[in-house]
Amino acid sequence: MTGGNGGANPGRGRVRLLVTLDLPEMVRRQAEAWQQEALTDPALRHNTGLRIVLMFLGHRPQREVGRYLEAIRELCASAPAPLVELGDVVAKGPTPELPRVFALPAKSPEAEVLQIGLRSVFTNHGLYIYEPRERTFWPHLTVARARTADHKLRRPEVVRNPPDRPIPAGLRGPFEGLRVGLYRSEMRPDGARYSLMGKADLPGPNYATLHQGGG
Repeated sequence: MTGGNGGANPGRGRVRLLVTLDLPEMVRRQAEAWQQEALTDPALRHNTGLRIVLMFLGHRPQREVGRYLEAIRELCASAPAPLVELGDVVAKGPTPELPRVFALPAKSPEAEVLQIGLRSVFTNHGLYIYEPRERTFWPHLTVARARTADHKLRRPEVVRNPPDRPIPAGLRGPFEGLRVGLYRSEMRPDGARYSLMGKADLPGPNYATLHQGGG
């Protein structure tokens, strides 16, 4: 089943879910260090738990968590670990003058295939798929969001010192995605908080294959 109301009132017994590609610890540590150095504008709020979001599922009944995990593990039993290459930070809407999100784009044809596989296996299991309007899958690592200046209009604060520092060579990769995780996202005033509901490892030798400084 598909739908477009992933942001609806969650109601009782419902959890806000997303599926992610988890990264090697070394990559996350380097990305967090870069965050501290490059994202210094007070209008920015650092994103925590850096992961590549494969699919947002919206608010789903708690009882469905086990079914989603079963479908994820079924797919990951034979899906190879995607290779990922990160690029320098880019800003996204709502307008060029008022960016809301800052992200590191991820080049990964394998992750795109994995995302298609998730859609297929969820559909085969009769599970809900949230389909945002006019938006195709864009692999990326969200590193910061602009704070909200006007909650009624959802207008972000002006970022006067946007990040322009290149990411280090060692962070560019390529490296392998570790696993697919199902996370619960809880929205709080200081940002989202994520709780792991379950995971499935992806086949791959020693997981991370990060190349340091071109070595």
